[in-house]
Amino acid sequence: MNNLFRHIEFLLLRHNCVILPGFGAFLASDVPASVDSESGMILPPARMYMFNQAVSLDDGLLANSYCRKYGFSFDEARQVIIRASEQLKETLRENGSLRFGSIGSFSLGDEGNLSFQPSRTHLERASMLGYQPVNISAAEAEVPEATAPVTSSEEATPEASAHDNTYYHVRISKTFSKVAAAIAIIMSVVLSVFLSPVQNSTHEQRASVVPVGTLVKSATVLHPVQADSIKSAHPERIAVQAD
Repeated sequence: MNNLFRHIEFLLLRHNCVILPGFGAFLASDVPASVDSESGMILPPARMYMFNQAVSLDDGLLANSYCRKYGFSFDEARQVIIRASEQLKETLRENGSLRFGSIGSFSLGDEGNLSFQPSRTHLERASMLGYQPVNISAAEAEVPEATAPVTSSEEATPEASAHDNTYYHVRISKTFSKVAAAIAIIMSVVLSVFLSPVQNSTHEQRASVVPVGTLVKSATVLHPVQADSIKSAHPERIAVQAD
């Protein structure tokens, strides 16, 4: 019996329905956190168990768990589970009640109906997961109330009372300030490039204000006096050119 209880408890942690053939279905549901207005408590989330006697058709989930654990074939596992289910019903008929592991307990009614009672309450199962209820009134009492700054009547003036005397201190980490400074430098460089671009001139670069064409003409045209001086200074070059 203990092996059967442990298998069902293990499967309920991962599945919402585990069927014990011929006996009934164990159901698990996640209950979200809620507010109990009567007690003024915030109840934590928990996983609660229920039982439905009308669902008893075998879905093979429990049998497959036996196969993985003990190396049974599927038919062998089903036979073991069916015998355990018959023993449970026999115990209920004899004793009228049965404790089903850590899940809960059963009691047999006058008409043969099974009554299921979970072994742990909502808060007990929540505490197993590390959750605790919160008292709303106590939580509100711990929140400090905002108080206005106190000033003496001698120092208070009509102008000072017209302004808010509350100061806020904001802590900025060194890393944040360094990153902000780097971003500011990069943005200033980018803005300087876009706001004062380098002007590319397509005009010819000239060293003098005098047009180049005028300088060329003045250099190629020789004065008659200059031509005669060249001839008298270099008669041999003129002769070679004449030939």
